[in-house]
Amino acid sequence: MRNFYINLVCLMICGFVFSQSSTTVALSDPTINNQFGMPSFADEERQAELIAAIKNSEDLQWSKALISSEGELKEVIARYNPLNDEIEIKEGENFYQLLKTDNLLITFESTGKKYQLKSYNGDDNQIYKSYFLVNTMNDTDYILKKESYEMVKTNKKTPYNSVRLNRRVLTKKNHFYLWHNNELFYLSTNRTLIRRNYPDYKKEIIKYTRKHKLNSKNEEDLVKLATYIKSLIV
Repeated sequence: MRNFYINLVCLMICGFVFSQSSTTVALSDPTINNQFGMPSFADEERQAELIAAIKNSEDLQWSKALISSEGELKEVIARYNPLNDEIEIKEGENFYQLLKTDNLLITFESTGKKYQLKSYNGDDNQIYKSYFLVNTMNDTDYILKKESYEMVKTNKKTPYNSVRLNRRVLTKKNHFYLWHNNELFYLSTNRTLIRRNYPDYKKEIIKYTRKHKLNSKNEEDLVKLATYIKSLIV
């Protein structure tokens, strides 16, 4: 799968273990601050605009969270940072990043969102780790969900309906992946993407999407598509 975070700036972190009560959680050194990481935009205005919008997003605020790791539980104050795909922890005056160790599950109290850490093989044969949302719409563990945030232009009329104003608003998009043999396959009914991502099964998959009139905007359709593709590649 194409590395979907290749255009983000990754923070270099050195790990140590922070322990409280009976549960040990691996965190970074307290070198990060309360600001969201900086995406690699050449346009500084766009960069600042995106960061400000994400910072004010209701579902990305600091919140009580429960971390599950190797059967142990720990309560923390945390948030998900979508700009660098990190879970950040706040302890007093210090801020940390949760180190990406296997079998992590983070549940946020305020939103009910659950993030799971998954490892996958990239196109360069390197192993990558990323957070995905636990998808409550289906009970399959091979369909992974990812949220992305971007500023999208919109036209909005003034109260007098006389002038249209060009402005950008924060938009959240859902992306779905089929996870198979530690590889990620992007799920879409777009024929160009199907031909590129599944060259060995492109004819069968395109025929299936046409027959069942599947739509990428419909989550249930993508679940059907993932189940069908998995039956082909197993």
